[in-house]
Amino acid sequence: MQSLEQDIKYIQAQNQLKVLQVDSEDLSYALDRSRELNEHANIIGNKRKLVLEKNGERRTKSGRKIPDYRDKSNDKSTDESADGIKAVLKKFEETYLAMDPHYMWTLTTGRKVEKVIYEFAKNLNRESYLHSFIINDADVETLSLFSLDEWKEIKNLKATDNPKLDPSFKRLLKKYTIQDIKKLRSLLFEPFTPDGEEYNRDIHFCLDYINNAYRGILRLWEMDENPFDSLKLEGWFETNVWNRIIDPAFDDLNVDLIREEGVFRLRKDRLKFGAIEAGRKWKEINGTKYMSDSLEMSKMLKDMLDKLIRECKMNEDLVKKLKVVGILHGANRLQILTVDHPKGYITRINHNNIQEVSGRLTAAKPLALVLKEVLYARSIIIETVDMIDRDDDLNIETFLDDDDGFHMPPINITTTTFTTPNKSRSKDMVNEINHIFQFKH
Repeated sequence: MQSLEQDIKYIQAQNQLKVLQVDSEDLSYALDRSRELNEHANIIGNKRKLVLEKNGERRTKSGRKIPDYRDKSNDKSTDESADGIKAVLKKFEETYLAMDPHYMWTLTTGRKVEKVIYEFAKNLNRESYLHSFIINDADVETLSLFSLDEWKEIKNLKATDNPKLDPSFKRLLKKYTIQDIKKLRSLLFEPFTPDGEEYNRDIHFCLDYINNAYRGILRLWEMDENPFDSLKLEGWFETNVWNRIIDPAFDDLNVDLIREEGVFRLRKDRLKFGAIEAGRKWKEINGTKYMSDSLEMSKMLKDMLDKLIRECKMNEDLVKKLKVVGILHGANRLQILTVDHPKGYITRINHNNIQEVSGRLTAAKPLALVLKEVLYARSIIIETVDMIDRDDDLNIETFLDDDDGFHMPPINITTTTFTTPNKSRSKDMVNEINHIFQFKH
Protein backbone atom coordinates (compact mmCIF):
# COMPACT_ATOMS: atom_id res chain seq x y z
CA MET A 1 0.00 0.00 0.00
CA GLN A 2 1.25 3.46 -0.81
CA SER A 3 2.29 5.71 2.04
CA LEU A 4 0.39 8.90 2.90
CA GLU A 5 3.16 10.98 1.34
CA GLN A 6 2.97 8.97 -1.91
CA ASP A 7 -0.81 9.32 -1.95
CA ILE A 8 -0.54 13.09 -1.64
CA LYS A 9 1.97 13.27 -4.50
CA TYR A 10 -0.30 11.02 -6.58
CA ILE A 11 -3.26 13.38 -6.06
CA GLN A 12 -1.18 16.41 -6.93
CA ALA A 13 0.09 14.80 -10.12
CA GLN A 14 -3.24 13.44 -11.33
CA ASN A 15 -5.64 16.20 -10.38
CA GLN A 16 -3.22 19.12 -10.15
CA LEU A 17 -4.19 19.84 -6.55
CA LYS A 18 -1.96 22.34 -4.86
CA VAL A 19 -2.54 22.05 -1.14
CA LEU A 20 -0.38 22.76 1.86
CA GLN A 21 -2.52 21.04 4.50
CA VAL A 22 -4.91 18.19 3.90
CA ASP A 23 -6.94 16.63 6.67
CA SER A 24 -7.67 12.93 6.66
CA GLU A 25 -11.32 13.26 5.49
CA ASP A 26 -10.46 15.48 2.51
CA LEU A 27 -7.57 13.23 1.61
CA SER A 28 -9.73 10.12 1.70
CA TYR A 29 -12.39 11.75 -0.48
CA ALA A 30 -9.83 13.05 -2.93
CA LEU A 31 -8.21 9.62 -3.20
CA ASP A 32 -11.56 7.94 -3.85
CA ARG A 33 -12.45 10.54 -6.49
CA SER A 34 -9.07 10.19 -8.16
CA ARG A 35 -9.44 6.41 -8.33
CA GLU A 36 -12.94 6.80 -9.83
CA LEU A 37 -11.54 9.07 -12.55
CA ASN A 38 -8.74 6.60 -13.24
CA GLU A 39 -11.22 3.73 -13.53
CA HIS A 40 -13.30 5.80 -15.94
CA ALA A 41 -10.21 6.64 -17.95
CA ASN A 42 -9.33 2.95 -18.12
CA ILE A 43 -12.81 2.16 -19.47
CA ILE A 44 -12.38 4.80 -22.19
CA GLY A 45 -8.89 3.49 -22.91
CA ASN A 46 -10.19 -0.05 -23.31
CA LYS A 47 -12.90 1.15 -25.69
CA ARG A 48 -10.27 2.99 -27.68
CA LYS A 49 -8.17 -0.17 -27.80
CA LEU A 50 -11.12 -2.20 -29.08
CA VAL A 51 -11.81 0.33 -31.84
CA LEU A 52 -8.16 0.39 -32.86
CA GLU A 53 -8.00 -3.40 -32.98
CA LYS A 54 -11.21 -3.50 -35.00
CA ASN A 55 -9.57 -1.09 -37.40
CA GLY A 56 -6.57 -3.38 -37.73
CA GLU A 57 -4.26 -1.71 -35.23
CA ARG A 58 -2.96 -2.85 -31.86
CA ARG A 59 -1.09 -0.58 -29.50
CA THR A 60 0.64 -0.65 -26.14
CA LYS A 61 -0.61 1.46 -23.23
CA SER A 62 1.84 4.16 -24.22
CA GLY A 63 0.33 4.24 -27.71
CA ARG A 64 3.16 2.47 -29.57
CA LYS A 65 1.88 0.44 -32.51
CA ILE A 66 2.28 -3.35 -32.17
CA PRO A 67 3.19 -5.23 -35.37
CA ASP A 68 0.26 -7.33 -36.54
CA TYR A 69 1.19 -10.89 -37.47
CA ARG A 70 -2.35 -12.25 -37.53
CA ASP A 71 -3.64 -14.21 -40.53
CA LYS A 72 -5.72 -11.91 -42.73
CA SER A 73 -6.37 -14.38 -45.51
CA ASN A 74 -10.10 -14.39 -44.76
CA ASP A 75 -10.41 -10.61 -44.48
CA LYS A 76 -11.86 -9.49 -47.80
CA SER A 77 -12.95 -5.97 -46.81
CA THR A 78 -9.71 -4.31 -47.92
CA ASP A 79 -9.75 -6.08 -51.28
CA GLU A 80 -13.42 -5.27 -51.82
CA SER A 81 -12.80 -1.61 -51.00
CA ALA A 82 -9.89 -1.49 -53.45
CA ASP A 83 -12.00 -3.13 -56.16
CA GLY A 84 -14.78 -0.59 -55.57
CA ILE A 85 -12.38 2.33 -55.88
CA LYS A 86 -10.95 0.92 -59.13
CA ALA A 87 -14.45 0.64 -60.57
CA VAL A 88 -15.34 4.22 -59.65
CA LEU A 89 -12.06 5.56 -61.02
CA LYS A 90 -12.77 3.76 -64.27
CA LYS A 91 -16.22 5.37 -64.41
CA PHE A 92 -14.67 8.72 -63.50
CA GLU A 93 -12.31 8.41 -66.48
CA GLU A 94 -15.11 7.37 -68.84
CA THR A 95 -17.20 10.34 -67.73
CA TYR A 96 -14.37 12.80 -68.26
CA LEU A 97 -13.55 11.40 -71.71
CA ALA A 98 -17.22 11.74 -72.67
CA MET A 99 -17.19 15.48 -71.93
CA ASP A 100 -17.09 17.93 -74.82
CA PRO A 101 -13.95 20.09 -74.38
CA HIS A 102 -15.79 23.03 -75.97
CA TYR A 103 -18.26 23.09 -73.06
CA MET A 104 -15.60 22.86 -70.36
CA TRP A 105 -14.85 25.86 -68.17
CA THR A 106 -11.77 27.51 -69.67
CA LEU A 107 -10.10 30.01 -67.36
CA THR A 108 -8.37 33.17 -68.63
CA THR A 109 -5.04 31.36 -68.11
CA GLY A 110 -6.15 28.84 -70.75
CA ARG A 111 -6.49 25.95 -68.31
CA LYS A 112 -9.70 23.93 -68.32
CA VAL A 113 -11.12 23.41 -64.83
CA GLU A 114 -12.45 19.93 -65.60
CA LYS A 115 -9.07 18.80 -66.93
CA VAL A 116 -7.23 20.13 -63.87
CA ILE A 117 -9.64 18.22 -61.64
CA TYR A 118 -9.37 15.03 -63.67
CA GLU A 119 -5.57 14.98 -63.77
CA PHE A 120 -5.45 15.26 -59.99
CA ALA A 121 -8.43 13.15 -58.92
CA LYS A 122 -7.83 10.20 -61.25
CA ASN A 123 -5.15 8.87 -58.89
CA LEU A 124 -6.97 9.44 -55.59
CA ASN A 125 -7.91 6.27 -53.74
CA ARG A 126 -10.45 7.94 -51.47
CA GLU A 127 -13.64 9.94 -51.78
CA SER A 128 -13.35 13.57 -52.80
CA TYR A 129 -15.57 16.44 -53.93
CA LEU A 130 -13.55 16.42 -57.13
CA HIS A 131 -14.87 13.05 -58.29
CA SER A 132 -18.26 14.72 -58.71
CA PHE A 133 -16.65 17.79 -60.32
CA ILE A 134 -17.62 19.81 -57.24
CA ILE A 135 -15.50 22.83 -56.38
CA ASN A 136 -15.97 23.57 -52.69
CA ASP A 137 -14.33 26.81 -51.53
CA ALA A 138 -13.72 25.25 -48.09
CA ASP A 139 -11.70 22.35 -49.53
CA VAL A 140 -7.96 22.99 -49.16
CA GLU A 141 -7.15 20.21 -51.61
CA THR A 142 -9.17 21.88 -54.38
CA LEU A 143 -7.68 25.28 -53.58
CA SER A 144 -4.17 23.90 -54.05
CA LEU A 145 -4.88 22.98 -57.68
CA PHE A 146 -5.25 26.58 -58.86
CA SER A 147 -3.24 29.79 -58.75
CA LEU A 148 -4.53 32.72 -56.69
CA ASP A 149 -5.81 34.54 -59.78
CA GLU A 150 -7.50 31.38 -61.07
CA TRP A 151 -9.15 30.79 -57.70
CA LYS A 152 -10.48 34.37 -57.63
CA GLU A 153 -11.92 33.84 -61.12
CA ILE A 154 -13.58 30.60 -60.06
CA LYS A 155 -15.04 32.04 -56.87
CA ASN A 156 -16.15 35.40 -58.21
CA LEU A 157 -17.85 34.46 -61.49
CA LYS A 158 -21.48 35.54 -61.16
CA ALA A 159 -24.40 35.04 -63.49
CA THR A 160 -26.77 37.00 -61.26
CA ASP A 161 -26.56 39.39 -58.33
CA ASN A 162 -27.09 38.14 -54.81
CA PRO A 163 -30.45 38.98 -53.19
CA LYS A 164 -30.59 42.31 -51.37
CA LEU A 165 -32.12 42.80 -47.95
CA ASP A 166 -35.39 44.72 -48.13
CA PRO A 167 -35.00 48.27 -46.68
CA SER A 168 -37.87 47.71 -44.22
CA PHE A 169 -36.10 44.58 -42.89
CA LYS A 170 -32.90 46.59 -42.45
CA ARG A 171 -34.69 49.32 -40.51
CA LEU A 172 -36.28 46.87 -38.10
CA LEU A 173 -33.05 44.92 -37.56
CA LYS A 174 -31.20 48.17 -36.80
CA LYS A 175 -33.98 49.25 -34.43
CA TYR A 176 -33.58 46.04 -32.40
CA THR A 177 -29.77 46.17 -32.35
CA ILE A 178 -29.32 47.76 -28.94
CA GLN A 179 -27.63 46.71 -25.69
CA ASP A 180 -30.39 47.43 -23.16
CA ILE A 181 -32.58 44.41 -22.33
CA LYS A 182 -35.47 46.43 -20.88
CA LYS A 183 -35.51 48.83 -23.81
CA LEU A 184 -35.44 45.93 -26.30
CA ARG A 185 -38.39 44.26 -24.58
CA SER A 186 -40.31 47.53 -24.83
CA LEU A 187 -39.43 47.94 -28.53
CA LEU A 188 -40.53 44.39 -29.34
CA PHE A 189 -44.07 45.20 -28.18
CA GLU A 190 -44.30 48.25 -30.41
CA PRO A 191 -45.92 47.94 -33.87
CA PHE A 192 -43.35 46.74 -36.42
CA THR A 193 -45.26 47.42 -39.63
CA PRO A 194 -44.21 50.59 -41.54
CA ASP A 195 -46.24 53.66 -40.54
CA GLY A 196 -48.46 51.55 -38.31
CA GLU A 197 -50.08 49.73 -41.26
CA GLU A 198 -52.49 46.91 -40.55
CA TYR A 199 -50.64 43.59 -40.61
CA ASN A 200 -50.80 41.79 -43.95
CA ARG A 201 -49.15 38.35 -43.99
CA ASP A 202 -48.30 38.58 -47.70
CA ILE A 203 -46.46 41.87 -47.14
CA HIS A 204 -45.25 41.87 -43.54
CA PHE A 205 -44.43 38.21 -42.88
CA CYS A 206 -40.64 38.75 -42.67
CA LEU A 207 -41.06 41.69 -40.30
CA ASP A 208 -43.18 39.46 -38.08
CA TYR A 209 -40.49 36.76 -38.33
CA ILE A 210 -37.77 39.22 -37.22
CA ASN A 211 -39.87 40.39 -34.28
CA ASN A 212 -40.63 36.84 -33.13
CA ALA A 213 -37.00 35.71 -33.51
CA TYR A 214 -35.87 38.50 -31.19
CA ARG A 215 -38.62 37.64 -28.71
CA GLY A 216 -37.54 34.01 -28.65
CA ILE A 217 -33.86 34.77 -28.03
CA LEU A 218 -34.69 37.55 -25.55
CA ARG A 219 -35.83 34.85 -23.10
CA LEU A 220 -32.35 33.38 -23.17
CA TRP A 221 -30.69 36.78 -22.80
CA GLU A 222 -32.79 37.47 -19.70
CA MET A 223 -31.45 34.43 -17.84
CA ASP A 224 -29.22 35.13 -14.84
CA GLU A 225 -26.29 33.27 -16.40
CA ASN A 226 -25.14 32.89 -19.99
CA PRO A 227 -27.08 29.82 -21.22
CA PHE A 228 -24.51 28.91 -23.89
CA ASP A 229 -22.11 26.79 -21.89
CA SER A 230 -19.91 23.99 -23.23
CA LEU A 231 -22.00 21.28 -21.53
CA LYS A 232 -25.06 21.97 -23.69
CA LEU A 233 -25.70 19.28 -26.30
CA GLU A 234 -26.59 20.02 -29.93
CA GLY A 235 -30.21 19.06 -29.32
CA TRP A 236 -30.52 21.86 -26.78
CA PHE A 237 -29.30 24.45 -29.29
CA GLU A 238 -31.57 23.08 -32.01
CA THR A 239 -34.63 23.33 -29.75
CA ASN A 240 -33.90 26.60 -27.95
CA VAL A 241 -32.06 28.57 -30.64
CA TRP A 242 -32.38 27.30 -34.19
CA ASN A 243 -36.03 26.21 -34.08
CA ARG A 244 -36.79 29.83 -33.19
CA ILE A 245 -34.52 31.37 -35.82
CA ILE A 246 -34.37 29.09 -38.88
CA ASP A 247 -37.60 27.11 -39.17
CA PRO A 248 -40.18 29.96 -38.84
CA ALA A 249 -38.52 31.95 -41.65
CA PHE A 250 -39.98 29.56 -44.24
CA ASP A 251 -43.49 29.10 -42.83
CA ASP A 252 -45.22 31.18 -45.53
CA LEU A 253 -43.51 29.51 -48.50
CA ASN A 254 -44.71 26.61 -50.62
CA VAL A 255 -41.59 24.81 -49.40
CA ASP A 256 -41.36 22.56 -46.35
CA LEU A 257 -38.28 22.31 -44.14
CA ILE A 258 -38.23 18.61 -43.28
CA ARG A 259 -35.82 18.29 -40.38
CA GLU A 260 -35.94 14.48 -40.37
CA GLU A 261 -34.55 14.39 -43.91
CA GLY A 262 -32.54 17.61 -43.65
CA VAL A 263 -34.04 19.10 -46.84
CA PHE A 264 -36.21 21.93 -48.17
CA ARG A 265 -38.80 20.32 -50.43
CA LEU A 266 -41.46 21.86 -52.64
CA ARG A 267 -44.80 21.09 -51.02
CA LYS A 268 -46.53 18.06 -52.56
CA ASP A 269 -43.65 17.65 -55.03
CA ARG A 270 -40.34 15.80 -55.42
CA LEU A 271 -38.21 18.89 -56.09
CA LYS A 272 -35.81 20.02 -53.37
CA PHE A 273 -34.20 23.45 -53.00
CA GLY A 274 -31.81 23.13 -50.09
CA ALA A 275 -30.44 21.10 -47.22
CA ILE A 276 -29.67 21.62 -43.55
CA GLU A 277 -27.13 19.97 -41.25
CA ALA A 278 -26.80 20.31 -37.50
CA GLY A 279 -23.90 19.62 -35.19
CA ARG A 280 -21.21 20.94 -37.52
CA LYS A 281 -17.74 21.97 -36.30
CA TRP A 282 -15.80 24.90 -37.69
CA LYS A 283 -12.27 25.27 -39.01
CA GLU A 284 -10.07 28.10 -40.27
CA ILE A 285 -8.47 28.19 -43.74
CA ASN A 286 -6.21 31.09 -44.72
CA GLY A 287 -7.80 33.31 -42.10
CA THR A 288 -11.38 32.46 -43.14
CA LYS A 289 -13.67 30.38 -40.92
CA TYR A 290 -15.73 27.55 -42.41
CA MET A 291 -18.15 25.10 -40.92
CA SER A 292 -17.33 21.56 -41.96
CA ASP A 293 -20.17 20.57 -44.28
CA SER A 294 -20.15 16.83 -44.92
CA LEU A 295 -19.32 15.36 -48.30
CA GLU A 296 -22.70 13.66 -48.22
CA MET A 297 -24.45 17.02 -47.95
CA SER A 298 -22.42 18.43 -50.85
CA LYS A 299 -23.36 15.48 -53.06
CA MET A 300 -27.01 15.83 -52.03
CA LEU A 301 -27.01 19.53 -52.94
CA LYS A 302 -25.39 18.77 -56.29
CA ASP A 303 -28.09 16.17 -57.01
CA MET A 304 -30.79 18.71 -56.11
CA LEU A 305 -29.30 21.26 -58.49
CA ASP A 306 -28.94 18.70 -61.28
CA LYS A 307 -32.62 17.79 -60.98
CA LEU A 308 -33.62 21.44 -61.15
CA ILE A 309 -31.42 21.91 -64.22
CA ARG A 310 -33.12 19.00 -65.94
CA GLU A 311 -36.48 20.37 -64.82
CA CYS A 312 -35.83 23.55 -66.81
CA LYS A 313 -34.60 21.49 -69.78
CA MET A 314 -31.00 22.68 -69.38
CA ASN A 315 -31.90 26.14 -70.66
CA GLU A 316 -28.55 27.91 -70.45
CA ASP A 317 -29.98 31.28 -69.39
CA LEU A 318 -31.79 29.69 -66.45
CA VAL A 319 -29.14 27.15 -65.49
CA LYS A 320 -26.55 29.81 -64.68
CA LYS A 321 -29.01 31.55 -62.34
CA LEU A 322 -30.26 28.49 -60.47
CA LYS A 323 -29.04 28.04 -56.90
CA VAL A 324 -29.75 25.76 -53.99
CA VAL A 325 -28.80 26.53 -50.40
CA GLY A 326 -27.21 24.71 -47.52
CA ILE A 327 -27.62 25.73 -43.89
CA LEU A 328 -25.00 24.53 -41.42
CA HIS A 329 -25.31 25.07 -37.70
CA GLY A 330 -23.36 23.79 -34.75
CA ALA A 331 -23.89 24.95 -31.16
CA ASN A 332 -24.59 28.71 -31.51
CA ARG A 333 -22.88 29.18 -34.92
CA LEU A 334 -24.48 29.27 -38.37
CA GLN A 335 -23.17 29.39 -41.93
CA ILE A 336 -25.03 29.59 -45.23
CA LEU A 337 -23.62 28.08 -48.40
CA THR A 338 -24.88 28.43 -51.96
CA VAL A 339 -24.53 25.89 -54.74
CA ASP A 340 -24.66 26.80 -58.43
CA HIS A 341 -23.53 25.66 -61.87
CA PRO A 342 -21.42 28.57 -63.15
CA LYS A 343 -19.86 27.05 -66.27
CA GLY A 344 -19.14 23.81 -68.09
CA TYR A 345 -19.61 20.67 -66.02
CA ILE A 346 -18.67 22.24 -62.69
CA THR A 347 -20.81 22.47 -59.56
CA ARG A 348 -19.59 25.24 -57.25
CA ILE A 349 -20.11 25.59 -53.49
CA ASN A 350 -19.48 28.97 -51.86
CA HIS A 351 -19.66 29.64 -48.11
CA ASN A 352 -20.88 32.87 -46.53
CA ASN A 353 -19.24 34.10 -43.34
CA ILE A 354 -20.00 32.27 -40.10
CA GLN A 355 -22.39 34.15 -37.83
CA GLU A 356 -22.94 33.55 -34.14
CA VAL A 357 -25.88 33.88 -31.76
CA SER A 358 -24.52 35.44 -28.58
CA GLY A 359 -25.61 34.18 -25.17
CA ARG A 360 -25.90 37.80 -24.09
CA LEU A 361 -27.34 40.90 -25.75
CA THR A 362 -24.32 42.60 -27.30
CA ALA A 363 -23.51 44.92 -30.19
CA ALA A 364 -20.34 42.94 -30.93
CA LYS A 365 -22.31 39.91 -32.17
CA PRO A 366 -25.77 41.22 -33.05
CA LEU A 367 -28.57 38.78 -33.75
CA ALA A 368 -29.33 40.90 -36.82
CA LEU A 369 -26.40 39.36 -38.71
CA VAL A 370 -27.72 35.83 -38.10
CA LEU A 371 -31.24 36.76 -39.20
CA LYS A 372 -29.83 38.47 -42.30
CA GLU A 373 -28.20 35.16 -43.32
CA VAL A 374 -31.43 33.21 -42.82
CA LEU A 375 -33.36 35.78 -44.86
CA TYR A 376 -30.67 35.48 -47.56
CA ALA A 377 -31.23 31.70 -47.74
CA ARG A 378 -34.97 32.29 -47.91
CA SER A 379 -34.53 34.72 -50.82
CA ILE A 380 -32.39 32.20 -52.76
CA ILE A 381 -35.08 29.54 -52.41
CA ILE A 382 -37.83 31.95 -53.50
CA GLU A 383 -35.86 33.04 -56.59
CA THR A 384 -35.10 29.46 -57.62
CA VAL A 385 -38.72 28.34 -57.19
CA ASP A 386 -39.84 31.31 -59.29
CA MET A 387 -37.36 30.43 -62.05
CA ILE A 388 -38.59 26.85 -62.19
CA ASP A 389 -42.18 28.12 -62.43
CA ARG A 390 -41.24 30.62 -65.16
CA ASP A 391 -39.61 27.93 -67.26
CA ASP A 392 -43.07 26.73 -68.28
CA ASP A 393 -43.77 30.10 -69.95
CA LEU A 394 -43.24 30.18 -73.71
CA ASN A 395 -40.93 32.89 -75.06
CA ILE A 396 -42.85 34.20 -78.06
CA GLU A 397 -39.81 36.09 -79.37
CA THR A 398 -37.46 33.11 -79.63
CA PHE A 399 -39.42 29.85 -79.54
CA LEU A 400 -39.17 29.37 -83.33
CA ASP A 401 -35.49 30.33 -83.60
CA ASP A 402 -32.93 27.64 -84.38
CA ASP A 403 -30.59 29.23 -81.86
CA ASP A 404 -32.81 28.65 -78.83
CA GLY A 405 -30.14 28.79 -76.13
CA PHE A 406 -30.24 25.10 -75.21
CA HIS A 407 -26.48 24.60 -75.15
CA MET A 408 -25.74 23.28 -71.68
CA PRO A 409 -24.01 19.91 -71.62
CA PRO A 410 -26.05 16.98 -70.30
CA ILE A 411 -25.62 17.18 -66.53
CA ASN A 412 -26.35 13.48 -65.99
CA ILE A 413 -22.95 12.46 -67.42
CA THR A 414 -21.11 13.74 -64.34
CA THR A 415 -19.65 10.96 -62.28
CA THR A 416 -20.91 9.38 -59.12
CA THR A 417 -18.68 9.66 -56.07
CA PHE A 418 -16.88 7.04 -54.05
CA THR A 419 -18.78 4.98 -51.55
CA THR A 420 -17.25 5.94 -48.25
CA PRO A 421 -15.16 3.01 -46.97
CA ASN A 422 -16.43 1.41 -43.77
CA LYS A 423 -13.11 2.04 -42.04
CA SER A 424 -13.62 5.81 -42.10
CA ARG A 425 -16.36 5.47 -39.51
CA SER A 426 -13.99 3.57 -37.25
CA LYS A 427 -11.53 6.41 -37.57
CA ASP A 428 -14.27 8.85 -36.56
CA MET A 429 -15.01 6.71 -33.54
CA VAL A 430 -11.34 6.76 -32.55
CA ASN A 431 -11.32 10.55 -32.80
CA GLU A 432 -14.46 10.79 -30.70
CA ILE A 433 -13.03 8.48 -28.04
CA ASN A 434 -9.75 10.39 -28.05
CA HIS A 435 -11.71 13.59 -27.52
CA ILE A 436 -13.61 12.09 -24.58
CA PHE A 437 -10.40 10.63 -23.17
CA GLN A 438 -8.64 14.00 -23.31
CA PHE A 439 -11.65 15.78 -21.82
CA LYS A 440 -11.83 13.42 -18.87
CA HIS A 441 -8.19 14.09 -18.06
